[in-house]
Amino acid sequence: FQTPRGGTKGILATPTIHGNFMLGPNAAFTDDREELKTTAEGLKEVAEIGKKTVPNVDFSKVITQFSGLRASMATYDFVIEESKKGFVNLIGIDSPGLTASPAIALKVEEIVKNSGLDLKEDPNFSSYRTPYIRLENMSNEEINELIAQEPTYGKIVCRCETITEGEIRDVLSRKVPVMTVDGIKRRARATSGRCQGGFCTPKVLDILSDVYGKDPTEITKNGPGANLLTGRTKVATGGGK
Repeated sequence: FQTPRGGTKGILATPTIHGNFMLGPNAAFTDDREELKTTAEGLKEVAEIGKKTVPNVDFSKVITQFSGLRASMATYDFVIEESKKGFVNLIGIDSPGLTASPAIALKVEEIVKNSGLDLKEDPNFSSYRTPYIRLENMSNEEINELIAQEPTYGKIVCRCETITEGEIRDVLSRKVPVMTVDGIKRRARATSGRCQGGFCTPKVLDILSDVYGKDPTEITKNGPGANLLTGRTKVATGGGK
């Protein structure tokens, strides 16, 4: 973690719990509210500054690049206020917004209480979430026992990250639905590897189609307008397959 620079917390070197390694981000100001492209100049900046922290990083092994867009305030501070009765603004939440989110939630609760909203605790609420099944954290004996109970855990879908059909179906069975291929990527890591879904996307699409009873052409990468398929190239006729 380098010393933060003006407008950014600096270029971070971040090993992940999955064994991957992330470098970045840089920051560039723009007035375009839809600008999400990555650039060669940006990658060069990340590489040059990042190597001060990790000199031996091999950029020939970069899998992918990401970009994001956030609104920043000229005051460089969070704005948490009730602009109209019952309407709370949360804007300018830059770093460390994620770390501060529990405290922000309590502040919003206080604001809406003072605004006259009658808040009642849900006696059935549980903050516990059953952990996702991850074969990488299991012994061979545990994996074999699981496969004996549910054979889909023995079917590899994502070869790069060794993610099985059973693991994907597990995340699809949870209360918060996953409707897109990128949703599966974030929940189960399928399509996250070096091929970036080149091999496993068709199978992930098939699983989503099966679970939700949708035609494959309805499944999207990340939401409306991002359809992976536009139609069929061949339709079986006369009883053929």
